[in-house]
Amino acid sequence: MTVDTQQQGDERVHWLPMIAAISSISVVGIAIGLGMPLLSVILETRGHSASMIGLNTAVAGLASIAGAPLATPLAMRLGVAWTMLLMIAAGALAFVGFHFAPDFWMWFPLRVVLHISLTVLFILSEFWISTSAPPHRRGLVLGIYATVLSLGFAAGPWLFAHLGSSGFLPFGVTFALVMVAALPVLFAAGESPKIHPTEEPVGFWRFIWLVPTATAAVLVFGAVETGGFALFPVYGDRIGYPEADAALLLSMIGLGNVILQARQRRRHRRGRCGADEGFGGPRDLDRALQDISACTHPGERDLLRHFVHGFAPGEPAFDDIEITRTKQEIPILSAALGYLECGRTGHLDSGDHRIFLAQVTGGHLNDTSEPMSHVRKNGLRY
Repeated sequence: MTVDTQQQGDERVHWLPMIAAISSISVVGIAIGLGMPLLSVILETRGHSASMIGLNTAVAGLASIAGAPLATPLAMRLGVAWTMLLMIAAGALAFVGFHFAPDFWMWFPLRVVLHISLTVLFILSEFWISTSAPPHRRGLVLGIYATVLSLGFAAGPWLFAHLGSSGFLPFGVTFALVMVAALPVLFAAGESPKIHPTEEPVGFWRFIWLVPTATAAVLVFGAVETGGFALFPVYGDRIGYPEADAALLLSMIGLGNVILQARQRRRHRRGRCGADEGFGGPRDLDRALQDISACTHPGERDLLRHFVHGFAPGEPAFDDIEITRTKQEIPILSAALGYLECGRTGHLDSGDHRIFLAQVTGGHLNDTSEPMSHVRKNGLRY
């Protein structure tokens, strides 16, 4: 598939689609944060065993796996915003349906509908905000997005602690919150990104094995979080905690997600310039440029800012930059301390990267000054 993203160089902040995506992810957080303990406590009061509660909760994970491949086809057919609105409506109706479902078997199809809706909503909201945020602010916007999701996880149990599990009230309040969160999505429908099919579609399951470490980490995270949100209230009830206190324990888990997103970073200086440990994307990139401003002259800073965000395919990268050219017409930065001239000999494909192999055919040292160093400690940190 191909995606209409924000154009390179567009520095504007498009607030309406960002608010729409962030409000929709708050729906996911609140629905999971309130729904998991609420449904578990209701099943507990009806006399169902912890095994049966766990079995019903496990259906949520299976539904999410089944629902994830549906996100892209639905978005291509209906549009991103309208698919999200459909999922919000389906999830809200399924959630209310638990209150009116007297038999235990009815809860299984309701779980399927609810969590397929939440999964598709989660995927498309993150996709929307990733494509709408300007490149130099994408890290900051995604950080806000993740924080709102964590706050939703914390707000759900807090609402449960105050609303209780009796009657229609917790279901009605959740339904109303979801409907309110749907309004920004409706208003921003005209600004949602468009997804176009490609001639050679790539299968969904290929991406599961593309980064196995990340896939395994998400699996463990999902198992711990879902199991905790579903079974902690049951455990708290059985050891004598009031329903509200057991729910507040889950709120602390959600707040922990927020607090631990603030990373403690250490900086040190090496050579002419400091290497920032814990590099975290465009927001940290802007900070890094500010950090090195004290150890570079204006010309170097201009070059850094010119090249740091990359260029779209076919976009001229050397306009307004002082360059010279080799005999093979290869552009060379006039301010560079030196250069190597290479000829491409082949390439290797590794995951979502293509590594080009080249043979050095020439080079020159223009200046013997000490170069800036970029220190990488390991595969994850700088």
